Amino acid sequence: MRFKHLSYQVFIVCLVCFVCLITTQTFATEIFIDPSETYLTGSIGEEFQVELKVDGNTLGLRLFQVFIKFDSSLLDTVSTELGPLFNNSGFSTFVNTKLVYDSTTNDSVLKVEGLLLGASSVVDGPGTVAILKFNTNDVGVADLSILSHILTDINNDTIPSTSIGGIAYINTQPDAFNLLSPNTAEIISKFPGESIELVWEPSSSVYPGENIIYELEYSPDNTFPVSNTIIVSSLTDTTYNLLVGGLENGYIFWRVRAIGDINSYVTTSLPDPSYFDFIFNTQEPNEFNLISPAAQRLENLIGDDNILFDWEDAVPGSPGDIIEYTFYIGSSQVFPSTPIIEIQTGTSSNIAVASISLPICDEVFWTVEATNQHGLSQWANSVNSITFIYRGDLNCSGGGTNAVDISDLVAIVDFIFTNGPPPASEQTGNLDCSSPEITDISDLVFLVDFIFTNGPMPSCDFD
Repeated sequence: MRFKHLSYQVFIVCLVCFVCLITTQTFATEIFIDPSETYLTGSIGEEFQVELKVDGNTLGLRLFQVFIKFDSSLLDTVSTELGPLFNNSGFSTFVNTKLVYDSTTNDSVLKVEGLLLGASSVVDGPGTVAILKFNTNDVGVADLSILSHILTDINNDTIPSTSIGGIAYINTQPDAFNLLSPNTAEIISKFPGESIELVWEPSSSVYPGENIIYELEYSPDNTFPVSNTIIVSSLTDTTYNLLVGGLENGYIFWRVRAIGDINSYVTTSLPDPSYFDFIFNTQEPNEFNLISPAAQRLENLIGDDNILFDWEDAVPGSPGDIIEYTFYIGSSQVFPSTPIIEIQTGTSSNIAVASISLPICDEVFWTVEATNQHGLSQWANSVNSITFIYRGDLNCSGGGTNAVDISDLVAIVDFIFTNGPPPASEQTGNLDCSSPEITDISDLVFLVDFIFTNGPMPSCDFD
């Protein structure tokens, strides 16, 4: 029997505690800023308002006093007025606002208080007790925390209560984020056809419903000039596989922009920029030889519209490399300094050069450079000398098929009969290709026959 009595007492105590708990939870009074989050996307100077409210658990309210902090570099106060809960109460009212500067936190503090005057002048929540208006000074996140507050009843007794402040997002950029991989200054070596995985942290937007898209930029120049920068837009993932085929050996600078898809505010990754040191896992083309014309060649252009230059195929230094060639003719053996002729031949290891474009009578030099798609190159094993002439063109006037003319006939007559100047080279005056290379009466006869009677061309070549 005693056991039952004790059980009943325990039950009563537990029931009382439960009722107290429910009562405390149900009737807790709260003063708060509404909306708790304000989203602004207009121009700087935009005006907006928030309301200071009490909830439905507020009973017998006569006075409220709140201290709200804000960053004066982001916001200015415009006005403060009592809200409908006080203004429409039918009682006389008093309102007071004051700005205070907190030197400890470098914050401005707005003091707002409202009072109902007269006997039995109280109101019950819920409702708006004050309307606060601000305008924006700068972009950023403005904290509108309630530092402290007091609510009192008709007897000036404090009403137990809690408070919730607010926050204003002013043209707020997406959250800051970091580049993750590759590490800054990391050395990366890849084979052609492979890729480098670029990874960064995700960013996010404070604006409801706004998603983040990413824009990747990379360049060998840390100033990202438009002419030398690749931009990859509309990325939704935080990784990107960068194919190395378009890269060059050396530093590659990169950065990512996070862009809100509604308001278009932008945040650039940190660091800005990062970079890695890229090296192709490949080698320059292998050595190769020139084939023809051979070195120290004397080439008669009469009868030849084109001269074929030929060389060996350069074997790639790495599998899959594409080798292209540049053909050079120059007045010295130093290449590629001021060449007379420079021709890109693509992947072809020979080229037919128009005779009329070749320099004549002076010794020149030719060679070839082989380059892979990564810019690694190899020069031919030799630089061949060659001299181009037209047999019969004693004065080296040139002109292709018209190189040999009456002026050359005058020159050979003058040389043979009046001790005039000799031909520009022995070979140009040796029209009949006699040995040794001399200019005599037989060459004069050959030239007359060629010019006036449509005789054979002086087209013999040199061994």
